Amino acid sequence: MTRALVLAAFVVLAGCLGSINTPGSADGVGPRTIQVTATGTASGEPDEAVLTIGVTAVAQSADAARNRVATNVSSMRAALRDAGVTDDQIQTTAFFIGEDPQSDETDVRGFRATHLFRITLTDVDSVGEIIDVAIQNGATDVQNVQFTLSDDREREVRAAALSAAMENAREQGETLADAGALTIVDVHSVETVEQSFFPAFERGGDGSTSIEPGPVMITAQVQVVYNATG
Repeated sequence: MTRALVLAAFVVLAGCLGSINTPGSADGVGPRTIQVTATGTASGEPDEAVLTIGVTAVAQSADAARNRVATNVSSMRAALRDAGVTDDQIQTTAFFIGEDPQSDETDVRGFRATHLFRITLTDVDSVGEIIDVAIQNGATDVQNVQFTLSDDREREVRAAALSAAMENAREQGETLADAGALTIVDVHSVETVEQSFFPAFERGGDGSTSIEPGPVMITAQVQVVYNATG
């Protein structure tokens, strides 16, 4: 029975911090500011998946290893085309040939050739199927699966996270203002920092691959300085 893995993105969350600054002046009255650090999080269902897939072959000569890789790559790419993956969705990320490290343990000198590909899918539900097609037709390594957002979708989720962060910052600022008998007038300055982390994958237990992507989460951290009176 296919074993499914539910994937979720993890994020780093920072706490809300704040301070009131009331610099002095000659008459004892100076500009007042309230500084707050806050975070906001928004999530979106991934609409893209990026696979890193490799084809590796070992032979007694570098040329033979290269030829075996080339043959397996041709088979894999033909099968992927039949599965609906276009050539534009497949990009070479690395290619190398060298002595096989394991040949040091034997009396036979060997060479290892590896061709790595980046495959971008817009149908995240097809990830498991595409992995199986690649593995069954020449691929030897699936190094990474990353669920992510398209540029347009990422902008939407980031904007929502920033809005949430600003709302949290305002709430914290109002709390500090009340405690200091102040009233927030407007925003003096804003700085932002964003962090996000994407999931990996696990192969199914019966030789097929079932992957269920979780939401991609973006966390926005803002540092806001408010002008205040009181």
